[in-house]
Amino acid sequence: MKDARRFARFARRICDEYVALGGRGAVGGVRFLYGPASSLNYPNGVVLLGINPGGEEDLSDRLSTAQTGYYSEIWTDGDYRSRVCNFMEKCFSLAGIVNWKAAWDRCVTSNLIPFRSTSLSKLTSQAHCVTFGRQLWGDIFAEIEPRAIIAFGGEPRRSVLKILGETGANPRLLRRYEARSPAGLFAFDCVHGEGRALLIPHYAYGHGVRLPNEIQQMASDLAPYLKPGITQVGKIALQH
Repeated sequence: MKDARRFARFARRICDEYVALGGRGAVGGVRFLYGPASSLNYPNGVVLLGINPGGEEDLSDRLSTAQTGYYSEIWTDGDYRSRVCNFMEKCFSLAGIVNWKAAWDRCVTSNLIPFRSTSLSKLTSQAHCVTFGRQLWGDIFAEIEPRAIIAFGGEPRRSVLKILGETGANPRLLRRYEARSPAGLFAFDCVHGEGRALLIPHYAYGHGVRLPNEIQQMASDLAPYLKPGITQVGKIALQH
């Protein structure tokens, strides 16, 4: 669903909430999209969510960026960013998409919570922020109707399942992957017939799915749903 004003509406909502949080205790700043505003105004059906903005070389408030931050920015000395990049490149390649960076720029890339902290546990008013994040993305999902959702981290996993369940999308587990904490592929009902949600641990903490065969399997499972204009054909291709 196209809406040239959608990004501005949700960005204002985030900024208003950030101001309101000032009365509850300081938070460390705001980041919304890790890519172009156009990815939300003219969505391609793919969403990627982390937990919340953390430490980066550039700690300024940013509501969008010209290119996806995972491949265009430097954050910390950890390997989280590069591992996610490698995984997404593999997914896009398996989907037959040659220019994976341009394809990623068209995906809605963000975090469940738009407020910065060094860790989720150190986020001021954590429970309130999680509730805000769930409401925010529940409303965004209702507008853009995603067919593929990728979420890294325990709280994004719980929140995506809660959002899908509350909106009648009927999330159901299709496959588990080997990891130290829950990692799985879920089917859900959507306007495209059936979508996929890949919900896995956060790479930043070393709990992500790191085995080459598991990474290959995840990418293969997700790839058909990264293609533009996916229909029930994608469902058939994945099952076979």
